[in-house]
Amino acid sequence: MQRYKPDTSLGAPRTQAAKAGSPQDAPAGVDVTVAEVLSQIGGMSFNNGLYRTHRLEDVPAWNKTIATAWNETAGKVTVFAYDWGGAQYALYKQDTVFQFSAGDLEFVNIPADVASFHNEILMEHPSEAAAAEFYKAWLESGGAVPRYDTCIGYQKPLFLGGTDWIENLELIDLDVYWTVTAPIIARARKVGVGGKIGKIEIGE
Repeated sequence: MQRYKPDTSLGAPRTQAAKAGSPQDAPAGVDVTVAEVLSQIGGMSFNNGLYRTHRLEDVPAWNKTIATAWNETAGKVTVFAYDWGGAQYALYKQDTVFQFSAGDLEFVNIPADVASFHNEILMEHPSEAAAAEFYKAWLESGGAVPRYDTCIGYQKPLFLGGTDWIENLELIDLDVYWTVTAPIIARARKVGVGGKIGKIEIGE
């Protein structure tokens, strides 16, 4: 991630990478290779909020959140990072990264392990991997830079008819965004687009 500069003023728990060679123990349900990466760069924000990594201790909770929306991922993926728009990245079977957006019902399959995702995919394809050009347009329109615990989310999800442009974006707390949206995604996937979603119960 040589071209990704750590942010020092966006509230990230860590502002510089730790030295290699002293990985933290992986919590239950967390892939060892992800634990090794997050031991070094977990809890960081890069390139003015474009890309952020989760703290290792927060990964189990994010695995559960993603499984709330896409129940087929339960116990099978390890979430490790998120971008400016709140999209979550998770490792699946060592050689595939899934990208989950709170605006879509389907997730993106990226053929890469966690190392090549950071060292190749993010470096060579930032627009495809992290919507870098869309983020540039958001900032140029006067949009705010998201702090570590916030994102620029959709006011109305795309699967409910929202538009994929600046007018449909807003600065929002990351946890709130996904806590509210995950059960809506689950219900929408169950009933199908255009079906009646009904009342969603959100736990404390």
